[in-house]
Amino acid sequence: MESPAEPTQRSTAFTLRHPLAVLVVWFPLNPFVLHHLSRVLLAPYPEYRMDLGAYLGLLSTTILGPFTAALEGRNRSFCMEMAYQLLPVCLGAIVLAVLIQIFWRPKHWPSRAIRMGLWMLGWFVWFCGAFLSILSNSG
Repeated sequence: MESPAEPTQRSTAFTLRHPLAVLVVWFPLNPFVLHHLSRVLLAPYPEYRMDLGAYLGLLSTTILGPFTAALEGRNRSFCMEMAYQLLPVCLGAIVLAVLIQIFWRPKHWPSRAIRMGLWMLGWFVWFCGAFLSILSNSG
């Protein structure tokens, strides 16, 4: 016999919380944070500095994951090679996160929290691919 506090239905595969969780994970790697971080890290190297517009144009594409730096145009062949090296890990994390959302739909809140954490982890790996591609193109 189930207690009345426990849900009787399984959770849906995707809810409004999923895109909100992606935005939360994206925040540390969004254009404004990365721009200010790059200004601090690259301050001694003026030849690597870009103006704010160039950084926003480049870094606003962090949604593209490991292919982010390839859009800039500088060292494009190197950036594409790096992107293809990072792609299996980054894309694998997203695919695994989506499959977990589709096939594992628990009834209880602790399992739902773990499931959402795995969703966020998959997207974090994807956005880290963007960060790594930008860092590899910086030097």
